[in-house]
Amino acid sequence: MAIYVIGNLTLDLILRSLEDMPSWGIEITVENLAYRVAGNLGNFSFAARTIGIKPIIIGNIGNDANGKIVLRELKKNGLDTSLIKLEEDKKTSLTVVFVRKDGERTFITYSGQLNNIDNCFLQECLDKIKPNSIVILCSLFQLPNLKLVDVINFYKKLKNRKCKTLLDTGWDLNG
Repeated sequence: MAIYVIGNLTLDLILRSLEDMPSWGIEITVENLAYRVAGNLGNFSFAARTIGIKPIIIGNIGNDANGKIVLRELKKNGLDTSLIKLEEDKKTSLTVVFVRKDGERTFITYSGQLNNIDNCFLQECLDKIKPNSIVILCSLFQLPNLKLVDVINFYKKLKNRKCKTLLDTGWDLNG
C-alpha cells in the first residue's frame, strides 16, 4: 500500500541556546546553529524512513538554493521526490527556529512556495495518487491558500477511491 504525504516542505535554520529573546535593535549571539529540512511533511517523511516506510512526497519547492538543499537532503535519505513540483516564481519556505536553553522554541516562517499549495494543487494530486493508498495532508494551517472546504472535498474524492486519509493541521496561525 502506497503512502503519499502532501504538505509543507521548508528549510529550518535552528538557533540554539538563547537565554531570552532580545529587544528590537539589540544583537545577541547563540552557541549553536543548524540547518534541517523540515516542515511537517519533511519531519514525517524522515521519521517514517527511519522505521522502514518510504512515503511518496507530494509537495513543492522554490527555484532557489534552499530548494536545492531540500531536494538533495530528501534524495540523500532515500525518499521519493519524483512528485515534488519546482515553483519557478517562488523562493523556498524558510523557518527560523529559536531554541531557549530549557528547550522551549518559537518559530518565524517565510511561506514562499507554500502559497502555491491551493485547491488546484490538490486536484493535480488526485491524478498522482493510486487507489487504496494512505494519504496524509501535513500542516494545513501553514498552507495559507488552502481552504478547509477544499480539503474536505479532496478527502471525499480520496474516500471514493478507497484511500485512507489522515490530517495533520499543524499550529493554527490564528490562535
